[in-house]
Amino acid sequence: ALLLWRAYDCSVNGVSDAVYHTKGSGKQIQALGKREKIEWLWRHGHLPLPRHQAYGTVLVRVKRSVEGYNPKKHCTEKTLRGLIEQVDGPVLELVRTDLL
Repeated sequence: ALLLWRAYDCSVNGVSDAVYHTKGSGKQIQALGKREKIEWLWRHGHLPLPRHQAYGTVLVRVKRSVEGYNPKKHCTEKTLRGLIEQVDGPVLELVRTDLL
């Protein structure tokens, strides 16, 4: 539930964040609603938003097989290592299609 809320939150706050960080937006534009901000961004050539700003980002911890040198055995061998990877795609769509 928290992940879904944060993904939705990105869709709302990402627009406000983009307006806030755009030179010339000013407090008058920043006080507008989401639709008006999107229209303002579009008129000023700032759409589409970067993926992380529009949809959020999911990072997952995974185990991957890697090949490395074992100094105790003086040889190369495979082992499992923990990595953090980014899951591509809009978070809400990944949940809706059961890919997350």
